[in-house]
Amino acid sequence: SLQRAITEVYTPPAIIKLKAFACFTLLAFLALTVTGYIMAKAVYSKLENNLEYMQRSTERTTSLANIAGFTRMLISLTCHDPDAVPCISQNDFNYNSATKTGIQYLFKGEEVEYLNWVLNNIDEYARILKESQTILIWAREDLHSDNNVLVNPSSMVLYQTPISEGMDNYTVSGYSDPFDSILAHTLTSKAAFIALGNEWLDAGNASVSFVITNAFNNIPVYLESSLDALLTEAKNKASSNQNTLLIFLLVANLVLILTISIVMPSVVTIMKNKQDLLCLFLDVPLSKIKAQLTKCYKFCRDLRNKGVEELYDSTNNSEFHRPDDESDLLLENNETGESNKRSKKKKNFKSYSSGLLMLVVETIVVVGILESFFLYAVFRALWFKKANRHVTNAVVTIANRVISNELYYWIAVELIATNGQGHVMNEQVEEYIDAYNKRVLAEQERFLQVHSENSPYNSDEYKSMFDSMIYSDVCSIIFSSSDTSNIELCRSYMDGVLKKGLNSANVAFWDALKEIGNDFRSSASRTVALQSSMLVDSRLTKNHWLLYQYFSKAYNQLQSGLKESILDVFSFEAILLTVVFAIYLVFLLVIYVGFTGIFLKSTKDSLWITKSLLTILPPEVILNVPKIRKFVQATSRSTIYRTNR
Repeated sequence: SLQRAITEVYTPPAIIKLKAFACFTLLAFLALTVTGYIMAKAVYSKLENNLEYMQRSTERTTSLANIAGFTRMLISLTCHDPDAVPCISQNDFNYNSATKTGIQYLFKGEEVEYLNWVLNNIDEYARILKESQTILIWAREDLHSDNNVLVNPSSMVLYQTPISEGMDNYTVSGYSDPFDSILAHTLTSKAAFIALGNEWLDAGNASVSFVITNAFNNIPVYLESSLDALLTEAKNKASSNQNTLLIFLLVANLVLILTISIVMPSVVTIMKNKQDLLCLFLDVPLSKIKAQLTKCYKFCRDLRNKGVEELYDSTNNSEFHRPDDESDLLLENNETGESNKRSKKKKNFKSYSSGLLMLVVETIVVVGILESFFLYAVFRALWFKKANRHVTNAVVTIANRVISNELYYWIAVELIATNGQGHVMNEQVEEYIDAYNKRVLAEQERFLQVHSENSPYNSDEYKSMFDSMIYSDVCSIIFSSSDTSNIELCRSYMDGVLKKGLNSANVAFWDALKEIGNDFRSSASRTVALQSSMLVDSRLTKNHWLLYQYFSKAYNQLQSGLKESILDVFSFEAILLTVVFAIYLVFLLVIYVGFTGIFLKSTKDSLWITKSLLTILPPEVILNVPKIRKFVQATSRSTIYRTNR
């Protein structure tokens, strides 16, 4: 039973503790890693949605301007009193093949007369406004409350009568009610126009007045910060992703510190236990060794008397003597024994120190691997935050330019049609247009600067398209190479302004509108006749077609290309994160299996084998040496049972 107790499997409590904490660390890191991965992926998805919201916000603003502007043109197209209001005819716009003047108006690829083009556009922009606002209302769940208030105001003050007539207003609550009101009055205006036989629509009509006043003033004022709010939302999401990963990194460090503070002492204790186990052999008294040697001698002598070859020459049967050279080593005096003990202790310490150093190195490697995913995620989040800031700035600058182009054109129309008495953004149009000129100039300079800063984060395909469109021929990009007729028309339009690049064409567009406004304002007599003639001025009509037919295609293509480039960045980051996540999980499992299945098992087996070496000691030695006896009792249930009995 003593031999069975000695050879019984020995599992120190420290190993059980290590297994428990290895399992805890694995579960903690799995939880942190999976949560961090899911949250990072969710951020990419939310930022992708945010791009959609930016586009819809832009469409909402431009739709309002176009609904108000086309409604204003509808009034002049159907006026009945040329002396009171500016009157125009659609014949002033339609293409005349004899004089080669006017414009061939197209709506969704089909040629239409100017009046039908206006009516179709009112319907189209009303549809876009409704769709855009519906999607933006859905966005409330994705937006922070502070930004949602700017994107989706919960209430607006709307004007029932024109601003110049005393500002009779009322408050409309609800995210969609103001826009529903605009849409309802727009359809009412169009229905009234059709009911009158397409002949007359009075500016004093309640629905017409409501549409123009509110779509040009209070509603855009409430929505003016919508794009900036979405830009802030994108930046905050990228920052929150970085902050979350930093928190996860901190938690991972705390878990590691806790684990190391428990695991390291346990491992050191196990290593020390092995050294202590080997040192048990040093605790056998010298007298016991001599006694055992005597027994061995007697045993050998008995074997010799039975015919076994003589092993040693001995003259004394009562005491065993070894050869001189071995006797000097085994039967040394106390001083030599003490010296050897000190020497062995030094060797044990050296071995122990070497093992501890290897353990520290291995621990550093394991800690590095465990933290690698979070370190990688944090550094990528820092890069992504910077990239996201640049690309979303670029999206907003394109959106602002689209809005500026649309609004600038209709500001010029409103200036002429109302003789400077109309209102835009709750300011009198004649005063507002000066401030808008400065704003457009500032946007022009910022546009190229932002896209230059954004260049390192875009795909080569988008950079090539952007440079070609901005600085060279626009027509070959917005039309397919097989559409030669439209390419030629585009290149010849307005003396080939589009062949010089979109930026030059846009500057020419702004200069033309500024020139038209200055000409009208500087006129000595601003009569209704002058208003009528300037509304059909070729500079105004041609620039409107330039805006509608060519700029819209060019900027839509820029927006689509930039969005695709950004989504490629998001997709690449998501794929890279997934790959790193998968590799990290493999390493995590390998470390866990290696630690619990290899390191702890080999340590346990090593301790058991070392303990089993005690079987070479005679039972009486084990029982008579207190330190050895206590060790066997402490590591064997069988021994404890027999001792207690």
